[in-house]
Amino acid sequence: MADTLYWIWLQQALGAGASQAEDLLAAFPSARAVYEAEAIPDDIPLTRSQRQRLGRKDLKKAQRELERLHEMDAFVITPEDAEYRTLFDGMYAPPVAIYGRGTRFDPCDAIRVTVVGTRYADANSIRATRRIGAGLAAGGAVVISGGADGLDCAAMEAALDEGGTVIAYQACGLDVEYPQVTAPLRERLLQSGGMLLTEFPLGATARTYHFPIRNRLLAASSFGTVVTAAPKKSGALMTARWARDMGREVFALPGAVGVPCCEGSNALLKEGATLVTNAADILIAYLRYGFATPDFEAIPAAEERAMNESSPTEATGSVAVLQVAQEPEPTPTRTVKPCPSGVSPAACRLYEALTAREQTAAELALETGLPLSEVLSALTMLELYGTVTCGAGQMYALQTL
Repeated sequence: MADTLYWIWLQQALGAGASQAEDLLAAFPSARAVYEAEAIPDDIPLTRSQRQRLGRKDLKKAQRELERLHEMDAFVITPEDAEYRTLFDGMYAPPVAIYGRGTRFDPCDAIRVTVVGTRYADANSIRATRRIGAGLAAGGAVVISGGADGLDCAAMEAALDEGGTVIAYQACGLDVEYPQVTAPLRERLLQSGGMLLTEFPLGATARTYHFPIRNRLLAASSFGTVVTAAPKKSGALMTARWARDMGREVFALPGAVGVPCCEGSNALLKEGATLVTNAADILIAYLRYGFATPDFEAIPAAEERAMNESSPTEATGSVAVLQVAQEPEPTPTRTVKPCPSGVSPAACRLYEALTAREQTAAELALETGLPLSEVLSALTMLELYGTVTCGAGQMYALQTL
């Protein structure tokens, strides 16, 4: 309990999705060690506000958070826990603390597959996504989802219909019902032995920059990500990019040519994603890892049931609301520092991309087509020149004059 408080304190000090957590925990063995340190090394690239918060040696706020979590039967997963090592070991910008509800378990022996897709989908994409979700569950895999309206929930629902285990990540606090329309499905998940997880504290509402932070957890928690249908620019493609950069496998279902909701997922296939049409295509890739053999015989019947059953996901009236909630607000006209001379071509491309609006590193990688590692290196260079700043939610922006 006492060590958990220190992890919550560190999470509050750094903020969700902070890339500096990796550097900080490389220098200190635990959150308690950070708390007890007299000073933080200058070479750790913390923001001024992060250093100020780390200097406040007070656990009262963390204690209040923990008490409120206990009141709602929630739990906290930290780097000292087995579940944490299973889900987040070796990932970029690992979380400091994860808050959860449901049945806490360590899925170390299970094949874990993330299923993502667009909120705007045609009927065929919905049926295909339900088929994948049901087949994965029947085969014995744990389905990981962002829980968004549309195809995310189509896969979740089908997996739960087959008695499967689902882990869903929220882009808000555990006490916030978002999206509201999928609240009954989240309740089903909790009652079925699954986990509802988030990196955001209680009371945190779903904000624009929360979704990229959430998406990196989706990619990290599984062995592979399958994109069932996605347009050219979508959170699903961002999750696939995270998966690829973290060494996870990327799968995609082929979609109809000329259908906007399939253009991005079809592009993934051109870029080398593994083409799949059913759950067996995905699960067979993991036989070599020594997991228990999936129940391939149960998959076809489950997929058939999912294809034939009607789903409320096909006629959701709140899709537009969710889409608007994630669209960035227009950036007002501002005077910014010019791009410094002598920087790398990648840094110049990032500078141009940031002239329109602030973005996360993952969004910049998706927009520019650069590897995430190269994006992070170039952003560091621009920060050193004082051209770029990193604010709340790890959103990068050009420094104003």
